[in-house]
Amino acid sequence: MRTVFTVAVAIVVSIAAGACHSPAPDGPNAASETRSSSSPTGAATGSAGDIAFLENMVAHHQQALELTALVYGRSTDSTLLALANQITAQQQTELQGCQAQLLQWEAPGNPSARDHAEIPGMADQATIDKLRNLHGAAFDTLWLDTMISHHRGAITMAHNEIEHGQSPEAISIAQSLLPRQQADIDQMTAMLGER
Repeated sequence: MRTVFTVAVAIVVSIAAGACHSPAPDGPNAASETRSSSSPTGAATGSAGDIAFLENMVAHHQQALELTALVYGRSTDSTLLALANQITAQQQTELQGCQAQLLQWEAPGNPSARDHAEIPGMADQATIDKLRNLHGAAFDTLWLDTMISHHRGAITMAHNEIEHGQSPEAISIAQSLLPRQQADIDQMTAMLGER
C-alpha cells in the first residue's frame, strides 16, 4: 500500500513540475527559441537590474496608493477626487503586474528591505505627515506637487529599464506605464496652473 502511495505522489510531483516549464518548441526555429528562453535575457528569469526595477516599482506604487488614499476626506475638489480614483485603479493594476512577474521569476519581491529614499520620486515621511494634517486647497496643491514628482520618478525608472533592462517582460511593463504616468502629469500640471 505504501509503495502505491509513493508512486502516486511521484506522479503528481512530476506532473506539477512539468506544468512550471514550457514544452520544448517544435519547428525550424526551435533551437533559437530554446536558447532565448534559457538565456539571461529570456523569459525564464530577469537580471538583477530587472528584478530591482520591479521591486522598486512595487514600493513606488504602494506609496502612490497611500498618497491617493489621503485625498478622501481632505479634498473637496471633485476633479482631484476623480483623478485620485483614476490613479488608484491604474496603480493597482500596474502593481499587480509587477508582483505577478516577480512571483513568476520566484524573486524575493521584498521592496521594504530597500532604502525608499533611493527610489526616484518617493515622497519623504515629512511630506506625507504634512499632507495628513492639511485640508482643502492647501492639501490639493501639496498633493498635486507631490504626485507630479512621484510620477516623474516612475518615468525615470521606466526609461532606465527600457534603456538598460534585459527582460522583455520588465521592459514591456516599463513601456506600458510611461503614457499613463505622463498623461497624469499633464493633467495634474494643468490643475496646478488653474490654482
